[in-house]
Amino acid sequence: MAHPHNEHGSEFRDRIDDLIDLEVHFKEQLSKQWVDVNDRLPEDGTDKSIYCLVVSKYDGIVVRPYNQYHKCWDDEDGDDHYCEPTDGKITHWMPLPEPPENNNNKSPKTT
Repeated sequence: MAHPHNEHGSEFRDRIDDLIDLEVHFKEQLSKQWVDVNDRLPEDGTDKSIYCLVVSKYDGIVVRPYNQYHKCWDDEDGDDHYCEPTDGKITHWMPLPEPPENNNNKSPKTT
């Protein structure tokens, strides 16, 4: 018969191991979504800006719009900040995730 403390300790360790496994899985899935700017840039067939999560050499991971009309990354003010999209200032991008569903189980409209 196991001592109750050991039984709870083992259960606690199992839960910690499960959380670590989930974290590793999440990081692996997230890393598969990053696109190297030298491989491909965002596009959807319009001239509108596409908001993306990007890896910026200077700012870390941030949200930036890719301006399809000018073929550049805009800064937070909408200025053409990174005019050469593959110059190394932004190295990778990924699409933003879908917004969460609201209480009526319908996705909010995005425009």
